[in-house]
Amino acid sequence: MESTSTLIAHNPKFKCELVTRPELARYVPPVGTSTWRPVPHAELVGNIVDQLADFGIGIKREQYAVGKAGLALFGTMDLQNGYRNDNRGMSLGFRHSNDRDIAIQLVGGARVFVCDNLALSGEKIALRKHSRGLHLAQLIREGLGRFLDAFKRFDASIVDAESRVISDDEAKVKLFDLRYQGVLPVSIFDEAAQNYFRAEQLGYEDSAPRTAWGLHNAATRAVKALAPTSQFRVLTDLGRSFFPNN
Repeated sequence: MESTSTLIAHNPKFKCELVTRPELARYVPPVGTSTWRPVPHAELVGNIVDQLADFGIGIKREQYAVGKAGLALFGTMDLQNGYRNDNRGMSLGFRHSNDRDIAIQLVGGARVFVCDNLALSGEKIALRKHSRGLHLAQLIREGLGRFLDAFKRFDASIVDAESRVISDDEAKVKLFDLRYQGVLPVSIFDEAAQNYFRAEQLGYEDSAPRTAWGLHNAATRAVKALAPTSQFRVLTDLGRSFFPNN
């Protein structure tokens, strides 16, 4: 599985620009009130990085976009998860703004898509308004704990799928069900089938095993032909279909 934490900054409402982590320090939030506590972007990211480190998790790749005259922050991180297979693609996405418009939101999962048009997708792990009683480090620590517990279950489901042998007839039925249920778009149905049934000829080692995981990989390979926003929706639906207990 590929790690695909994606950040797109295109909504004219936010007028975002991509920045580096050190550059976040130059964005100073407005003064708070007795009931509202703005959070500097650098403080939010610093807390996330520190809490990840406490869990023994490093960052492989990070992206940040700042918009709304410096008040809004959108970010993604691809993580080094330390599990059995580092290719599991554990990722984290987050957003917030210091104008009382966007609450602090963190999402996590095997795949994350964060977009500044407010289409935030993924497994929600933390959500909190910028209230005076906000305990940022605690919020992030508890959210990451839930995220890691969920990822352990997801990883176990992948291990199960890797060992679950299926017949060609079962694979055909599964592909048909994915199309019938609207999970797999008709535009990539044939490609997904070819990726699985002709995996060896095409050189797709990840799709070659006659297992549920091999079929899943064949479908996700086909998804790459879709637009980014459609990719996340379809990949999420595929995950729910192949791993319904997560």
